[in-house]
Amino acid sequence: MHMHQVRYFLALCEQGSFVRGARSCGVAQPSLTRAIKLLEEELGAALFERDRNGARLTNLGILVRSDFVQIEHSAADAKRKAAKFLAMRSITARRHQTTEALMRTRHVAAVLVVITLGLGVKQFWLERSPAAALPTDATISILQMHLDAARRDLPAQEIKDLTFVHSDSDAR
Repeated sequence: MHMHQVRYFLALCEQGSFVRGARSCGVAQPSLTRAIKLLEEELGAALFERDRNGARLTNLGILVRSDFVQIEHSAADAKRKAAKFLAMRSITARRHQTTEALMRTRHVAAVLVVITLGLGVKQFWLERSPAAALPTDATISILQMHLDAARRDLPAQEIKDLTFVHSDSDAR
């Protein structure tokens, strides 16, 4: 049994005609007829009585109709749950990316503070005692140290989907 067969069965119940049922499902009438026939073969008996006026449910059709309605509702619920889950995961990923961006900004700000402080100390030191100046590469070493640390701490970025991966469990 396939979901399209359930959907076709319910459309045929609602429309009462193979032509109108097929039209409501967006398929050709022979496709709907073939799907219903396969469903009837699988269940072992006719689900509809066919005549010139359309199609009416048999006793078996009446018996299984509520089950098919429940199957369709369950499938719709599963789709809604999946959509909600994916939306929440997307929101969580955006929050995660925002947090990463904030952390990067803080890293850059910290580096700028270190540079500024380093230059300030150097300038202060030069004003007090030009002969005892700090080595010119001291500030650059501090900057390079922070940049290297920032690169190690940043997550790898996958180019194909632009998602950030923190650990092996997130990559799955």
